[in-house]
Amino acid sequence: MENPKIKMLTFVIIPLLLIPMFGVGAAHWYDNITKQYKLKVGYLNTQIISYKVLIPCSEVLYKTSPPDCQMPTKTISITTKVFPGWYCWIGLKIQNQGTLPVWIDGPQYKINDPSGVWQYFTHAEYYYGQIINGTSYGWPPPDVPQNVYAMVKLKPQVPQQVAPPPPGNIPPPIHLDAYGPHTKNTMIMWIFLKLPKDSTPSQCYYNFKLQICITITANLDTLPCQ
Repeated sequence: MENPKIKMLTFVIIPLLLIPMFGVGAAHWYDNITKQYKLKVGYLNTQIISYKVLIPCSEVLYKTSPPDCQMPTKTISITTKVFPGWYCWIGLKIQNQGTLPVWIDGPQYKINDPSGVWQYFTHAEYYYGQIINGTSYGWPPPDVPQNVYAMVKLKPQVPQQVAPPPPGNIPPPIHLDAYGPHTKNTMIMWIFLKLPKDSTPSQCYYNFKLQICITITANLDTLPCQ
């Protein structure tokens, strides 16, 4: 005949033994979930870290923002007066400062144009980086060539200076790696804007404000696997 005390003791001991095992297993399971989740977290943070505006008409005042002390930024603004024949070059140094790789394509233009002259403008964009196996990439920050940004001048005065657009532009979109001191996370873009002569009904000066934003998309092909 079975001893009821032994049976009861067995029923009590087995659950007590399973409780610590369940705690260890659950902790390990939650730990794995947390680690997997952390691996997949990332953010997009591509910025204009430097810009320059080259306008030949010194008699026309213009204002740019933000100032250097407020860089980097995602948007720059240019406020000026334009007239038929007016043009400018805008250089942007763009850097991916996020944890995900991105593609950079053409800029977005937002216009404050009370006189309606934007419809007469022409614009062109030029992209600078490096071609690797047929794909357009940026450069590591120290490798950005001087002759595609720093030494670009409207009227070159010395042999090292280059007139815009500098040679060597490549097709968009440009792949920028996630941020790192040696990753290919930096590119150059030059924009040419012109209001052609005889394009407007009169030869007046027109108030004009332009905002330029960069277009960013995540490179989903390089996200961690599920």
